[in-house]
Amino acid sequence: MKMLWVVFLLVLCTKASALGGGGFRVLEWVPSQQMLVKSAKFGWTTAFRTMMEELAPQSKEGDYLRPSPQRGTGKALRLDGSYAAYVGNACPWCHRVALGVALRQPRNVRLVELEDDATEASRGGWIMKTTDPVFGKRDLKQVYDAAASKPGGYEGRCTAPLLVDVDAKTIVSQESGDILRALCDVDANDIDLRPPDLASHIDALNEKIYLINDGTYRCGFATTQRAYDRAYADLHAAMKDIEDTLDNAFFLLGDKITEADLRLYPTIARFDVVYATLFRCGGPSLALRYPHIDRWRARMLAIPGVDATLDAHAAAASYYKSLFPLNPSGVVPKPPAVLEEASSPLLDDKTLNTVDDLLTAGLAFPRRPKALTD
Repeated sequence: MKMLWVVFLLVLCTKASALGGGGFRVLEWVPSQQMLVKSAKFGWTTAFRTMMEELAPQSKEGDYLRPSPQRGTGKALRLDGSYAAYVGNACPWCHRVALGVALRQPRNVRLVELEDDATEASRGGWIMKTTDPVFGKRDLKQVYDAAASKPGGYEGRCTAPLLVDVDAKTIVSQESGDILRALCDVDANDIDLRPPDLASHIDALNEKIYLINDGTYRCGFATTQRAYDRAYADLHAAMKDIEDTLDNAFFLLGDKITEADLRLYPTIARFDVVYATLFRCGGPSLALRYPHIDRWRARMLAIPGVDATLDAHAAAASYYKSLFPLNPSGVVPKPPAVLEEASSPLLDDKTLNTVDDLLTAGLAFPRRPKALTD
C-alpha cells in the first residue's frame, strides 16, 4: 500500500513538472475523479488519525483521553523552601499556576517562562523563553532529566506546569491542581483563596469547572462524530450551569474571588480566541451566548495582576501553529473583539491598582484569618 502511494506521488510530481506552475492540476488528467477523491480522503484521514493518536490519546470510540487529568490528586504540598514553577503562556493548566502566583505573591516561588516550539525541543515541545535559573537547561525535557538524577534521564511525559525544589533540585509536582492548592496555602499575603467555610463548595464547583477545562479539549481532539457530539453536549451543559451560577454574583462563590475562579478563568480567557473555532466548541461569542460568564471574565481581567498572566493573541497563535493536525495551513484567524474592561461597581475605583489596594478596601478577596498569617 505504501509503495502504491509512492508511485502515485511520483506520477503527480512528474505531471506537475510537465504542466508547469499552478499546482498539480490533477483534475485535468486524472482518469477518475471518484478514485482521486476517495484516495486523497483515505490518505488524509489516515494521516490525521495517526497524528491525533500521537498528539492526543484516544479511546476506540474516538474520545480524547487526557493522560494527566490536572484536576488535583488531593496530595498536600507544603511550600516551605525555594521553588521554581515552569509555565508556558499558551497552556491553560500553567495559567492557573501563574494566577496563583500573581494573586498570592509568594516570595519563595518564582515563575520560569517557557515557549512551545516542537521543532527546537528535544521532547514535549517546551523550550526556555529565558535562562533556566535552576539547571541552566535549554528545554523542559532537559530540566526533567536533570531533576530525575538517574541513568537514562526522565521517563514519562514532559509536561508543564512543573514545580521544582530549587535547593534540592528535584521535581515537586507536575499536577496543576495540586500546585494551585499549595499556592492557596503558602505563606504569602493575606488573600485567602480557599476559606475553610467555603472549601466544600469550592471542591464541588471545581468538579463542574473541570468539565469545562477538559471539555474544550475533548471537542477539539475528538476523532469521530459521536465522540465530538458527546463532548460538545457535556461542555455546554457545564457552561450553562456556570452561567446560571453567575446570574446574581460577581464571582463564582459570591463577591470574593476563590480558587474556583482561578481554575475557570484560563479556559474562558481562551474560549473566543481559540476554543470556539479551532476546537470546534462553536456557537456565538461568549458575550452573546453566556453574557454572565463574559462579564465575569471581564471582571477577572480587571483584577490587578491578572492581565499580565496571559498574552491571549500569542496563545492563540501558538494553538493555531503548533496543533498542525487541526490547522494544517498554519493560518491564524483574526481574533474577535472582546470586552477589555469590567463594568462593575466593585472595580470602578481607579485608585485600586494593586492586589494590596483591593485587600485594604476589603474588595474582591477574602482575608486569611490572623492565626494563619502570623
